[in-house]
Amino acid sequence: MPSTAVGPLIFFLAILLASAHLLGHLFARLRQPRVIGEILAGILLGPFVLGKLSFYSNALQLNVAAEPKKAALDLLYQLGLLLLMFLSGAETKALFQKHERKQIAWLASIGTVLPFFVMLGLATLLPLGWFMGEKSNRTSLLLVMGIAVAVTSIPVISRIFFDLKILHTRFARLVLGVAVLEDIGLWAVLAVAMRLRPPPAWRRVPLHFTLC
Repeated sequence: MPSTAVGPLIFFLAILLASAHLLGHLFARLRQPRVIGEILAGILLGPFVLGKLSFYSNALQLNVAAEPKKAALDLLYQLGLLLLMFLSGAETKALFQKHERKQIAWLASIGTVLPFFVMLGLATLLPLGWFMGEKSNRTSLLLVMGIAVAVTSIPVISRIFFDLKILHTRFARLVLGVAVLEDIGLWAVLAVAMRLRPPPAWRRVPLHFTLC
């Protein structure tokens, strides 16, 4: 990264941290988890809202050495995620205790397996052509849509529990236990979806063309 881009990057990080802290404090005063306000700050300062305004990008010089800045932000993101997961694990008591396994299995079935298969059934009613990529692999698309409905975020859940000071409770253990099982299962399904090959070209041709 050129030295001229270090200053604007540090300035942008300072604005990002200050905004996340202020919005997090605001949501805490509203008796909501701080992480919601922090996520909202990232949305506002990111490319989805203010990033669309040219004067904002020019003022912060976001377009100068964009690739090295992105790599630096990705590194900070991964480091922050690792520290958050470590902190959550340190605060959480043992998962999958014997007397809680039935409850975890039941919650995983209702909260993960059921939405996944419901989405697979409802997907037949949706115009999948809008979402189909260049590979035109319907099976992979259905699996990914099922994952999108059933997936959760362990870092966000852990941070919410941490903000609410309930990471040590039985409720948090049950939810995080379900989330761990869910991640293992859905990552396996995603690996299958990514490895599926698209159907042969002749199988993608509409039926009325094959009969002509």
